[in-house]
Amino acid sequence: MIDIAVIGTGNIFLGDDGVGVHFVNYIREKNNLPKDVALIDCGIDTFGIASYLLDSKRAIIIDACNFGEDPPGSLRVIDVDCSKLTKNEKEISIHSSSVKDAVLIASAVRDDLSVVIYAIQIEKLTSSIGISSSLRENFSLFESQLLNEIKKFKEEGIR
Repeated sequence: MIDIAVIGTGNIFLGDDGVGVHFVNYIREKNNLPKDVALIDCGIDTFGIASYLLDSKRAIIIDACNFGEDPPGSLRVIDVDCSKLTKNEKEISIHSSSVKDAVLIASAVRDDLSVVIYAIQIEKLTSSIGISSSLRENFSLFESQLLNEIKKFKEEGIR
C-alpha cells in the first residue's frame, strides 16, 4: 500500500484541463518529494484513479475546475468527506466518468478513504497541448502547499 499518492488528472489535449498532469510532471522534475510519496499521472483514466485510491492510505488529486468566480490559477483545497458523496442521477458510466465517480467507486470498497482534491481554476479550455501562463505561474505556490500538506499528513500520522 502507498502511504501518500499525488494523482494528476486531466486531458492534456484540452489546454487547461490537463493542469493536474502538467503539475505532477513539474513536481516529478523537481524531485523533492519524500521517497514514500507516489507521483501518478492518471490522465483521463478515472477508473485508474479509483485503483490508486484503493491502494493509498492518503491521496491528493490535482484536477482542473471551473468555479466561475475564482481567478484563473487559483487553488481550492477540498478535503473530501466520502460519506457525503452521492451518485449522480445517471448511473456511473465509463463514457462520462469523473473524479467524483472514482471516489464513489473506491469508497464502495473502502470506508476509510482519505482524499484531498487540489482544484485549480482554469482560464480556458482549448484544443491545444499546454496550459495558460496564469496557471503555470502558480506552480511553485501549489508545490509549497503540497509539501506542507504532505508534512502535515506525516505529522498527524496516516490513518
